[in-house]
Amino acid sequence: MKITVSYRPTAQDWADYRAGLCLTGQGTIISWFLKNFVLYWVKKHAMEWYDLHKDQIFAYRMTFSEKSILIETDRYRGNIPKNLFSFFWANDKVLILFTGQQESRFVPRRAFTEQEWNQIEKVYLESE
Repeated sequence: MKITVSYRPTAQDWADYRAGLCLTGQGTIISWFLKNFVLYWVKKHAMEWYDLHKDQIFAYRMTFSEKSILIETDRYRGNIPKNLFSFFWANDKVLILFTGQQESRFVPRRAFTEQEWNQIEKVYLESE
């Protein structure tokens, strides 16, 4: 398997990523109401942050294989072995790649074709 995706995160992608972090246990969620309130607040503030910092958001190119993920931007290039990621999490909007307790990368779901997404699920999500 070799899948390469290229994307530039949008404000909505950034909001979905930040909300995903809450859903993965990076935030404490007590009830349905609180969960929805927290997600609304997180997304709202993530979109505001994005609007203020969009000139600092870089386009990404990621190449996924069975053993590693090559992450490239204009300023960074790193080939990270799959076993160095803490875990992977996904919903219908975003795939989050955790490289440490307070460090992660994300890929919007829209960057993948349906066939590519099925392969990502099989190699990165079902093996968890």
